[in-house]
Amino acid sequence: MAKRIWTLGYEGRDPNGFVAALREADVQRVVDVRELPLSRKVGFSKASLARGLEAAGIAYTHLRALGTPRPIRHALKSGGDPETFRRDYRAYAETQPEALAQLEDLARRERVAMLCVEATADVCHRGVLGEMLKERGWRVTHL
Repeated sequence: MAKRIWTLGYEGRDPNGFVAALREADVQRVVDVRELPLSRKVGFSKASLARGLEAAGIAYTHLRALGTPRPIRHALKSGGDPETFRRDYRAYAETQPEALAQLEDLARRERVAMLCVEATADVCHRGVLGEMLKERGWRVTHL
């Protein structure tokens, strides 16, 4: 299988539209890269998301270690600079080689989409992970 991975945020989507986007890309597994897989949006907290994906024939894995640590998240939310956020998250992600290796291993075996909240990858840690994967030879597609 070619080194390819997808990313998708659920912001602005309902569970049905989210699953439809995954199916259109033939995604077989969603890898949740949120540190805390909780959501006020119905259908996107860990347990309900996993059940909904399973019902659609899509596997679910949560890789907490690839989520944005609270101090980095909160610095951005309290008016921090997006470039500082990206730099700080990348520095953190580089300390998680086992989790990155696990993500790559899953993506070598199945069509994987990384999940987080934000609609566009360029404003979140999912985009940073995508850049890191591109540097490792992966083709990254943001859905």
